[in-house]
Amino acid sequence: MKIRSGTYTEYRGLTLKVNPSRYETPIEDKNKQYILHYDGDDKCPIEGFKKSEHEHGMVKIIPNIELTNSYFVQTYGTLANFKFQLTQFQPNPKIVNIETNDEQAYKALKLTKVFDQNGLPLYIDQIPISKFENIWEERKPAYHLQMPAGLEPIHKIQINT
Repeated sequence: MKIRSGTYTEYRGLTLKVNPSRYETPIEDKNKQYILHYDGDDKCPIEGFKKSEHEHGMVKIIPNIELTNSYFVQTYGTLANFKFQLTQFQPNPKIVNIETNDEQAYKALKLTKVFDQNGLPLYIDQIPISKFENIWEERKPAYHLQMPAGLEPIHKIQINT
């Protein structure tokens, strides 16, 4: 099971992570480019991908016109009837990082208290996936584009223990 967080696209039959290219000066939308990320261990089956210099996998830069859909994904789970935002824990795929701003969850589950970039309390921990009651992805359109055809806004994930 892969816990996803970020922006994705369906591009030529593959689900890929996508990010806008960075620019030092303002640029018109029609001239913007996007970076597609393929994180497989093998060579990407789509032509034009090159090994990433900064992270695992391969990347390809495409012009704005080629990006026809995109969606933001955040994975959530319930534990002891509290809702948590989940991110993948590295290197153990059977454990996830959890976070919430729910003080009741903090007290009930004895979570660790940290502060976000705005100085607000955030409660975190690392929990085995098998402990969750439910896990699901919430998806919404990104970059002013439509979501891929047939993609549901909420997708329940089967918990493999």
